[in-house]
Amino acid sequence: MAFKQIVISLALFLILTAGAVTVTAAPIERCHIPAARHDPIYEFENAVNVFLSVLSEFHGDRNHCYVDKRLPIEERNRLRKDVTHHLSIENGADQYLLEDPTLFQDVVLVGLRSENYSETYLRALVLFHPKLESLTICQTDALSDEALRDLKKFGKLNYLELDCPLAHPQLLKETLPLSLKELHISDSWELPELAKLEELRIQSCRLDVGFFDALHAPHLRELYLHNMDVPPGSLKSISKFKLLRELSMYLCNVDESELHNLRPLPYLETSIAMDHSFWQSFYDRAEKSYRSNDFRKALKEYDSVAFSQPSVYLYLQRARCYIRLGNPQSALENCDYACAMDPNSPEIQIVRSEAKRLAK
Repeated sequence: MAFKQIVISLALFLILTAGAVTVTAAPIERCHIPAARHDPIYEFENAVNVFLSVLSEFHGDRNHCYVDKRLPIEERNRLRKDVTHHLSIENGADQYLLEDPTLFQDVVLVGLRSENYSETYLRALVLFHPKLESLTICQTDALSDEALRDLKKFGKLNYLELDCPLAHPQLLKETLPLSLKELHISDSWELPELAKLEELRIQSCRLDVGFFDALHAPHLRELYLHNMDVPPGSLKSISKFKLLRELSMYLCNVDESELHNLRPLPYLETSIAMDHSFWQSFYDRAEKSYRSNDFRKALKEYDSVAFSQPSVYLYLQRARCYIRLGNPQSALENCDYACAMDPNSPEIQIVRSEAKRLAK
């Protein structure tokens, strides 16, 4: 088996570095295509970053505070004296936690993972911590337009993770901070021109075929696609990112026919891997949660399988979850995904009609 993988990888490497391209469309299970040329500057910078990361781990994360419950007065008084650079807010935290400007005065990295009060926290951050450098928002409900407009007010933000649906994704073209160097998103939304962007991660979605056509990120160096359905033709514009040095696709449904689009990038190292061992357990948990009417949990479990192993049924199950959670826009989007696989399915029309009734 190892010999077979080596032969396959070698064949793919020759395809990408030769003039002629002859591939057949088939899902890629695993391959690694090394860069045809070395970029010593990029390799040196990577080595420095690894060293700094190891050094940080060695010293320990002494300035990281997790809050998952209401803080008693004694704890608040202690935190006022401490230096907190990294703050993670989980479910159970007090709604007005960040309304006190004397708490977390030194914070620069914030993770909002609350299903209840993320937007309340975001408004407080705008007021009291406008110089925030890193922000993560993780929730099941759609992020409102007001919250998206708040993002623009962080003038020094260089890292942003949006692990959530958006009420109106088109607003991102107006509201994303242009200072971003790293961006993690959970859908292939249309983005503004991001002149400073160096790293882009996209996860748990069906990639829009025209996404990279519309993306303006001239300094993009690292691209990570995780748990995604990558339709044929999605990577046709990837060669325009001349500084791209690393492309990783993990748990992605991608055809071999896409590989010829990478040929004009000789400095690019590509890794593709699919792992089926996890699939059944996530699927079983998703079905169990759905039957128990725990639609938030079911949606998270379906997210782990619907894009790497796409099917009409899985997309419709996601649509049904969004309907139960009162999000018709995301439900209709998943109906569109299902329709792309089987436009004649009567079940799609039933679910779509239900979503449209909810949207009225």
